[in-house]
Amino acid sequence: MPFDILDLLAVIAAVWHTVRKLDVMKRRPEDYPHVAVADFTAWRESERAAYALGSWASFLKLALDPVLWLVGPRLGLPEGLQRVLAGVIDIGWALVVIAATLRAGRARRRRDELGILLHDPPQPSD
Repeated sequence: MPFDILDLLAVIAAVWHTVRKLDVMKRRPEDYPHVAVADFTAWRESERAAYALGSWASFLKLALDPVLWLVGPRLGLPEGLQRVLAGVIDIGWALVVIAATLRAGRARRRRDELGILLHDPPQPSD
């Protein structure tokens, strides 16, 4: 069961997407009174969904890779077919993470348009 650089990247992507998703989910409309509730909710759901997609894709890749290498030989799958399936898993994961990142970028631009800050603005010094 080989562990390669793509598995390491999947771990990093899974953690990053999960942390971002949790950060977005904790935001409440009442904390941003200058934003209409419907606009806020639409933004939060779009950004949450984008990060959830990346998170799920990464965790699924991390689960499917070892299953393929452990179960494939027991099912009598030729090694060449296992490599092809592993490539399909890797490429599929990469495409979904790219799509999730692009969707999150669009949601972040919408957040900026709405004036939603996820951090406290710096306080002016005297």
